[in-house]
Amino acid sequence: MRTIDRATGQEVSPCLVTLSASREEFGKLRLSQVDPAQCLRGLNALVSPNPYDLESIRPIVEFDLSKYRLMDSMDVVAGLDSRPVLVKLTPTEFEHLEHSGVQRRGR
Repeated sequence: MRTIDRATGQEVSPCLVTLSASREEFGKLRLSQVDPAQCLRGLNALVSPNPYDLESIRPIVEFDLSKYRLMDSMDVVAGLDSRPVLVKLTPTEFEHLEHSGVQRRGR
């Protein structure tokens, strides 16, 4: 969805819902049969606290770097740090991060 950011006047595409699901997990869903809210809860989705106001949230992005061939002589991504800055997270984002960490430890 595209809209105008009232603070800047620029066209933006706010992220209102984000989730992380494997292809297998998503493929098992019968989308014509699910309740949208329960489906998002079941997938541990992070939803904008004010979607009608188009309040954007930070998307969940996970990269599997093992799929990409890096140069043998130099590890290009060694110095990059993609961890979230905890003090900059909203309470909703922090809760989602904490929940997904607990789930990963339980697996």
